[in-house]
Amino acid sequence: MKKHLDRIMNIMGELELLISGILFGVIVCIMFLQIFSRYLLRNPLIWPEELSIMLMVWMVYIGASYTLKKKRHLSLDFVMEKIPVKIAKWIYIGTDLVVVVFLVYTIWGAWLLQPLMARNTTVALRIPTNYYTMAVIVGGILMALYLIYDLSIRLVGLSTQKRGESIAE
Repeated sequence: MKKHLDRIMNIMGELELLISGILFGVIVCIMFLQIFSRYLLRNPLIWPEELSIMLMVWMVYIGASYTLKKKRHLSLDFVMEKIPVKIAKWIYIGTDLVVVVFLVYTIWGAWLLQPLMARNTTVALRIPTNYYTMAVIVGGILMALYLIYDLSIRLVGLSTQKRGESIAE
């Protein structure tokens, strides 16, 4: 069972990395198009900035999920290395629980905003602004899944894994 879950988590991570990379490439192309249009054609487009911001929001939340999976978020490793291993295990569990609670709260808040945001549209593209908050929901769910998976492994095996090491690898 764990082997299959590990494989699913790794596939999810690879997809997140791929999607984030594609979004970054699209943002770069859109910005080059805007620069070309504005400075060479002297006819700026009105939609590139709006689309770039929306894609950036999605890239950040998907990238944050990937970063969490790989355990590369900022942490105080030098402090944790000074703490006895048994205490550190429980601090990691407590930290993960706090982050899961925060993510659930954030996801719930973004979910409640969906109807309100769906009524508004962006100025240039005329697409619903709830696409911004959808990124919070999707990214938050992905991050919560990784944390719940890691927590289950920690609680069952009380893993000694550190922040820089991914359990799912």
